[in-house]
Amino acid sequence: MYGKFFSSCFSGSMAGAGPDVFAVWGYVIANAKAGQIELNPLILGAIIGMTPERVEAAITFLCSPDPKSRNQAQGGRRLLLEHQYAYLVVSHSIYSQMRNEDERREYNRDRQRQHRAKAKVVTPVVNDVSQKSMTVAHVELEEDVDQDSPAPLQGGAEREREREEAEKTLSPPPGLVPAAKAEENGEGKQQAAGPGSFLASLGAIILDPRSGADLLPEWKAVCKGLGRKDVSALFAGAAPAIQWPSDFKRVREYNRV
Repeated sequence: MYGKFFSSCFSGSMAGAGPDVFAVWGYVIANAKAGQIELNPLILGAIIGMTPERVEAAITFLCSPDPKSRNQAQGGRRLLLEHQYAYLVVSHSIYSQMRNEDERREYNRDRQRQHRAKAKVVTPVVNDVSQKSMTVAHVELEEDVDQDSPAPLQGGAEREREREEAEKTLSPPPGLVPAAKAEENGEGKQQAAGPGSFLASLGAIILDPRSGADLLPEWKAVCKGLGRKDVSALFAGAAPAIQWPSDFKRVREYNRV
């Protein structure tokens, strides 16, 4: 067993509490499991090299309210007696999830490497299959028209008129714009730069595969107030990876951004 003994412990409200308190508290940090610890003064005194009375006094200090404690859960108490020798470590879940700066930097570097590697192999998602099919059909039919059209007699004017007539009869249904036209009008660029494509490139699920529901409104709600740089950073630093809006909301609340 081991635990993280943060330097802030020595500069907070425990400063000056004495070696007995810090010895017992160090034992608690190193041996607590799932926020639970067993403290028998007779056994603990023999382990640390203290009398049982001194151990009991230190435990009493740790169980007492502390209005100056950084964590005011349970009135600032560090230990709560549950029964006989069993105690609850109040702040265990908070500090066990914290990472020191070196671990945090290495963790973030690893997540960035994974994100960059993933970005290299990700290909753009075609959201409108019908639009893609219509573009291919338009090209194939145009080639057929070119092959069937008679050769121009003079200057190509006759051929040009026949091509225009063929294109009018082969126009796509109303509301469906071929990809080439969309790109010419700037619509393709806008779609590529839209929030859905941006989030999808980070690994977010935009269309619920179970219900077919569009999740983009939920993504906009949980990302509200953040720039793309901040959103990318939260995706890169999350473990496990963010896929759903609820995942992003949890990571954002944890990081307080």
